Amino acid sequence: MHQAWLFSVDAMLSTLFSFGFRPFFLAVGIYAPLVLILWIAYIAFGLPVPLPEQAVLWHAHEMLFGVVVAALAGFILTAITNWTNAAPLKGRALMALFALWLAGRAAVFAFDALPFFLVATLELSFLPFLGLYVASVLIKAGNRRNLVFLGIFGGFFVVDALFLLAMAGYDLGGNWGRPQVLGLDIVLILIALVAGRIVPAFTRNWLQRKGRAIDIPVMTRLDKLAVLSLVLVLAVDMFSLSGPVALAVTGIAAVLHSIRVCRWQGHRSLSDSLLWVLHLGYVLLVLALWLKHLALWDDAIPEVAWIHAAGIGAAAVMILAVMSRAGLGHTGRALAAPLGMGLSYAAIGIATLARVSADFGFLDMYQTWLVVAAVGWISGFGIFLLRFGPMLIRPSCR
Repeated sequence: MHQAWLFSVDAMLSTLFSFGFRPFFLAVGIYAPLVLILWIAYIAFGLPVPLPEQAVLWHAHEMLFGVVVAALAGFILTAITNWTNAAPLKGRALMALFALWLAGRAAVFAFDALPFFLVATLELSFLPFLGLYVASVLIKAGNRRNLVFLGIFGGFFVVDALFLLAMAGYDLGGNWGRPQVLGLDIVLILIALVAGRIVPAFTRNWLQRKGRAIDIPVMTRLDKLAVLSLVLVLAVDMFSLSGPVALAVTGIAAVLHSIRVCRWQGHRSLSDSLLWVLHLGYVLLVLALWLKHLALWDDAIPEVAWIHAAGIGAAAVMILAVMSRAGLGHTGRALAAPLGMGLSYAAIGIATLARVSADFGFLDMYQTWLVVAAVGWISGFGIFLLRFGPMLIRPSCR
């Protein structure tokens, strides 16, 4: 019996580290709720949670580099096998890469107890190793189109370093001292790149199967301008630009992405939760851009509202959407959302609305909105973990 138990654990680990999406998507399902549980216990209930002294920065950092970057790693390690026909990273090499991500989480959590150099070394090692592996596969295959993702890795690496410096108390000056803004700008660029490839294509293919063939444009000049507009938004925040320049750039970005998401005709996909959730994620990206633009017009619009619409809304919904589709497809299952996943997606949407409502002071219920947002977030990722966790540790159906 003891030998059988050991065999089952060994088999589970072998399966878990057989493809990049498995350990990293599982980690997102576990870590995303955990971060919120610790944060809400600290900020809403005042419980003695042993967070770093810069708890606000820890919370923002871990949402980006604990959750978003882990999801990105799972996605990119899986996608490059399709892009290049290369064998997946697996076994000990994948274990080592995942261990770097885990080491970063532990180091940042213990930020106050460890030397800064050690924390920085452990935390900043993951993205370069991931980037080097991805670059080697893409270059070997001659796949230049997707080298753009190396720029995303580089941007995240710089923002990660800025976060650590800010947590250590360094005065970075201007918006360089607010790395969460720059990090979210990069997240929006990433979403725009990935969604631009998959959302219109998936929608068009699904409608064709339903006998409702329509033309949905993919990566047109408008789409390229939309992505470029987000790069300009990043530049505005990077150099702390304000006034007419910032208003013009954010306004143009909001308009272009509004047109983009309307052209994708998401209203036609409401009967398929795996599809409409992709459109919901992009609608929340558009909401974030409009809130960012309006905050420059009117001080009554809190700037933090766009941050939460982007982070809790667009990023989280897109992460769940992509993890769901990739998790099903790459484990040999039909592309049909498991029972309860529609509720998972809706819970994140509710969490977004609740957190933005708290930012606006709606009904003077700040604490209540915080708790509602936390429950929505924890429920959304908790349902994902419940439904997809077993799939990620078990062999594929095919």
